[in-house]
Amino acid sequence: HFKKWKLRFLVLVQVSQYTFALCSYREKKADPSEIMSLDGYTVDFGEAQAGLVGGKFFFKAVREGDSLNLACNDEHDRAIWVQALYRATGQTHKPVPPVAAGKGGGPQLSRNQGVLDKASCQGMEEYIAASPLTFDHLSLFALLQRLTLDYRLNDSFANMGWFSPGQAFLLDEYCARHGIRACHRHL
Repeated sequence: HFKKWKLRFLVLVQVSQYTFALCSYREKKADPSEIMSLDGYTVDFGEAQAGLVGGKFFFKAVREGDSLNLACNDEHDRAIWVQALYRATGQTHKPVPPVAAGKGGGPQLSRNQGVLDKASCQGMEEYIAASPLTFDHLSLFALLQRLTLDYRLNDSFANMGWFSPGQAFLLDEYCARHGIRACHRHL
């Protein structure tokens, strides 16, 4: 199992009360192509592996005489995987993330850099990096309200004129963050 370095779609499956397995799936297939029991494994953060292409953030599962290297493209995804595998294996020591840049000299990305990488995939880096003081909040708030109301009035399922809980939350958050006094009225 899992001996060759290649792209896999992994799922952590609870087989019984205390037994977990990593299942590898192929695209558009319902049954796993590879299964590996996690009995006896421990998980920890790993360093970048030379010659392995396909992931930026590494972690590993180790058992006596066996080691499995895994990687994600996102630092946050790696942290979630390590935490899930830590819980599944029941190991006694908690994995510690690598030291950030400046303490070890290695090129490490900060937590914010991981967020920016994810945002850049969605075209939001311009807005995340911008200073809130440079935005015209009056026009942005008017646009937010107009689009919210247009959606509510044109939605055949929920055109009663009330904001949905999600829309009310979005408007409340925007108002709270930017010091705008909000007023919600039934239309």
